[in-house]
Amino acid sequence: MNNLNKTTIAIFFSFIIVALSSCSSSKESVKTNVEEKSEPLVFTEINSGTNSGYTEKTTQIISTQNDYDLAWKKAYSNYFKKPTPEPVDFETSQLILVSMGEQNSGGHNIKVKAVQENSANIVITVEESKPGETCASTSVMTYPYQFVSIKKTDKKIIFETVKKTIDCNN
Repeated sequence: MNNLNKTTIAIFFSFIIVALSSCSSSKESVKTNVEEKSEPLVFTEINSGTNSGYTEKTTQIISTQNDYDLAWKKAYSNYFKKPTPEPVDFETSQLILVSMGEQNSGGHNIKVKAVQENSANIVITVEESKPGETCASTSVMTYPYQFVSIKKTDKKIIFETVKKTIDCNN
């Protein structure tokens, strides 16, 4: 073999070795992220319902009394008589608002199912449920929402949505 072919083969194999070693290191970093432990956090429902003023899907982190007052006012904008909001100590807590927006029938619901904390984030799992095709439900527009309280945090809050269809055949 001439020197040009040997050099080309050596460069080719060097490239393959570098490519393979970088692939294995990226797999390790993914594996580490997946295996990171998270701890469940306690959360408390403050209020929920199906007739809010939230016509669009919403996830909101509420950290001040002013933001809470505005969110509460919007949640109850469809009501003539508005209830007084539950008191919240924003020195130690913050609120999470989730809403599904406008739905074309009854039987829809939104609910925080879990709050998990890891070293970098708070992950809030939100379940959106809807009635199955065999379910009887009202033919009225609904606007499901929920307020929950969690401990105050500076960590990034991530929302994960799980969709569920209710089976009414049972």
